[in-house]
Amino acid sequence: MQTYKIQLQETLSKIIEIQASNIDEAIRIVQESYQNEDIVLDWGDFVLVEFDDVSD
Repeated sequence: MQTYKIQLQETLSKIIEIQASNIDEAIRIVQESYQNEDIVLDWGDFVLVEFDDVSD
């Protein structure tokens, strides 16, 4: 019997509406909110699961 390494990767996604002066500011605000854990993704934000063979 052989041994395999299988990578399991889940994708979560959420759209955040934000008011800002420009796109750079909007991205910065959302990034900071995410890093401060004000925005948390959970099972309700699930989009996709992938299984890949990563064996040598």
